[in-house]
Amino acid sequence: MIGGLHSFIYRLAIEQSIRRNLPILFGNREPADDDAFLKRFDSLAEYAATVSEPFLRPETTRYQSILLYVSLVFVSIGLFGIGQITFGETLLFVDRRLLFVYTAFIAAVAVISLMKAYVDYQRANFSRSKNFRAIAEMREVLDVSSLRKNVQYYFWEEISNTIGRAYEPFHDAMSKSLDQAPDVVPTSTNLFTMDLEELRKIPELTATIEANEKCLAELSDELAKDVAKFEEKAEIILKARKAAGHDDPYRVFSDSSFERINKAFDECLGSWFDLRNRLQDENLSVIFGEATNSSQHKRAKAVLRLLERIQRIRRIYVGLEVFAPVLFAAIAIFYVWSQ
Repeated sequence: MIGGLHSFIYRLAIEQSIRRNLPILFGNREPADDDAFLKRFDSLAEYAATVSEPFLRPETTRYQSILLYVSLVFVSIGLFGIGQITFGETLLFVDRRLLFVYTAFIAAVAVISLMKAYVDYQRANFSRSKNFRAIAEMREVLDVSSLRKNVQYYFWEEISNTIGRAYEPFHDAMSKSLDQAPDVVPTSTNLFTMDLEELRKIPELTATIEANEKCLAELSDELAKDVAKFEEKAEIILKARKAAGHDDPYRVFSDSSFERINKAFDECLGSWFDLRNRLQDENLSVIFGEATNSSQHKRAKAVLRLLERIQRIRRIYVGLEVFAPVLFAAIAIFYVWSQ
């Protein structure tokens, strides 16, 4: 009685240890550390504000203004059919030579404007590189959170398989009670392949790995004691069955060895499988809940949206401030020469 109470208390302590060491699996903790994520997200937001700022310098903007002005004048010549223009105090007649010179001037201003915009862009990249670490740090936070979750699933699979292997002696004993040769019971394998020695080098995962290794070792030791108890009881039952002369295959169901082995299994090992099934059900509930409301997925989407907004702002800025004036100049030249 005292031994059974001790086993119950120890299994309860192991269950609490499993829940404490695998909090992500049972919905008691998020994969990513909240403080670490928020700190990195703030840094990423500052980086976004920096890289989305206008990068053209004032002199480059002046060249753009000149390009837009001369392009507007040029398109007005063709649009309104202007035959002569005043350049300073000189009256110039609009002919092909003037149009050619004006076109060359617009092209030169456009080239200079693009070159200065390119130089400004490269200069801006130098200053942005100081904050580029924000993206790498955010990626590290998300990677570590994913690894932390996978490590916990790895140890949960190890725990589940360790308990599952305790079914093999019961299967062998039942086969013998039915006068059947024990066949090999397939042992499940861990679907999560982990290089624990490499992962142990990551500071954020070291404590998790060590705690789960300790929990698994304690569980294996305690489970081995209960397996030994069951095997001892099963051996006594099978010896008694053999001594009673129940070797006749037609009398295999007439004795109580079948039920006695089942009872011994329930007494020694049943609570272990109840524990595994209960925790599996809780984990499945968490998984189904995450399918529609995963905070990890929401965080990843928030980061992705922020990065997409950075790219969108930069594309719009480059399009409006750099390429739009050049495109307008090209349209003006094409329109005038096509008249």
